[in-house]
Amino acid sequence: MENEEKRTSKFQMFLFLIFIPLIFLIIIVYSVLTFAGFSPVEKTMNFAKTIPYVGDYLKPKEEKEKQTEEDKLVSVQEGFKKEKKKLKETIEKQKADLKVLETDVTAKETEIQRLTQEVSSLEQQLEAVEEKEKKAKNKDIAKVYSAMSSGKAAELIPNLSTDEAMYILTSLKDKQVTDILSKMSTEDAVKYTKLLNEQNGQ
Repeated sequence: MENEEKRTSKFQMFLFLIFIPLIFLIIIVYSVLTFAGFSPVEKTMNFAKTIPYVGDYLKPKEEKEKQTEEDKLVSVQEGFKKEKKKLKETIEKQKADLKVLETDVTAKETEIQRLTQEVSSLEQQLEAVEEKEKKAKNKDIAKVYSAMSSGKAAELIPNLSTDEAMYILTSLKDKQVTDILSKMSTEDAVKYTKLLNEQNGQ
């Protein structure tokens, strides 16, 4: 019983000497501060919001939702930035590859032009050589026919191509040509006479 009375007595002492006066003191201080234009509750709440974890619980629901939306927006924007950066890098790489290919194509086109000109030059040289060879061959043939009898020449010339026959006839002296034509068939004689007159007319 004595222990219980002592406990009750201690509690009453705490209640009347410490707790109740402390409550009154808090009320008085709050009233004075409020009257002076200082909001203790608001200041206390603002201070509490700055404390990690505690501040999250004290934030209004709307503010929490707003913060969440802002975080989402920031996250989306970061995603777009990364995607844009990746696309720009890809574009730059493809541009570089394209430039290399264009340079390669230009080099190949230049090489093609060079080879085309070289082939054209070689073809012209070949034509010149063939022309010289043809003239030399016809010259040799003309020598053979000039030493040949007019009767034999009249027999062989109609069997040659028109160009070869005309080259031989124009290479011979007029008297030899006349003798050869007189010994050809009438048809061949008329043919070559006409051709010779046309050539002399030109």
